[in-house]
Amino acid sequence: MAHGARAGVGGLRRLRRAGLAHAAAPGGRAGPADDGRARAGGRDARGAGRSAAVSLPAAAVAALVALLAGAAGWRAAPWLRTLARLSAHDQRRPWTLRPAVVACTCAGLAALSVLTAHAQELPPATWSGLAVGWVAAGAAALVDAAAHRLPDVLVLRVGGVGVALAVVGALIAGRPALVLGALAGAVVGYLVLGLVAFAYPPGMGYGDVKLAALLGALLGLASGFGPAPWWGGAIVAVAMLLLAFVVGGVGSLVLLAARRVTARTAVPFGPVLVLAAAVVAAGFA
Repeated sequence: MAHGARAGVGGLRRLRRAGLAHAAAPGGRAGPADDGRARAGGRDARGAGRSAAVSLPAAAVAALVALLAGAAGWRAAPWLRTLARLSAHDQRRPWTLRPAVVACTCAGLAALSVLTAHAQELPPATWSGLAVGWVAAGAAALVDAAAHRLPDVLVLRVGGVGVALAVVGALIAGRPALVLGALAGAVVGYLVLGLVAFAYPPGMGYGDVKLAALLGALLGLASGFGPAPWWGGAIVAVAMLLLAFVVGGVGSLVLLAARRVTARTAVPFGPVLVLAAAVVAAGFA
């Protein structure tokens, strides 16, 4: 009997230990893999908290930049009309140069640049330069839609200043690979449209070539993928150009079908380029 009692006590002890282990770690004792999963879950939770904490300031910065860009666009609308070579007494009143349209375009592109930079984890030092470059490209596209010309003061000077500020910000932040992406995007945009303009001058102006280089640099700076730093810049520039050709071709066919233009009517390509680049950038954001 004593032996049976001792066996019963031993069995109860073993059951108690098994129950405690099961309570501590359901399904068995927690091993190294379980501890790793727990630590990973904690890191994921902390990372999600940091992401949520960062997204709110980024949205606030985007809203502030959009407000400033919209105000600048409203004030710059008369100057854009001058760049379009439309006198104050000109009967043409292109809707693309109305202050509200200019302000909304500048505000939208500026906000898009900030959100894209944040989504791609670009250094904050590059955000202002990207915003300046996108606003310059948008303003130039509006002038092109009104007067079929892309002013160098917007594309080369203001846009160039924006790209330079972003490049300096990337170098200060220790991200030289971003500069290679911007260079690759600019080269691809310039060479592709440059060949088109050389082969068929009536269909493509060199203002479009310079705008493609500017947009390629802005997109390339925000590209962070590919086996080499320049690879992403080249890819996004090609994607922008392909989308621009598709949208431009479909838009021309629609205008022809609606009899708004003829086969010999020149259709501005600048707005199509900016629209295609904005769609690619929105894919980043």
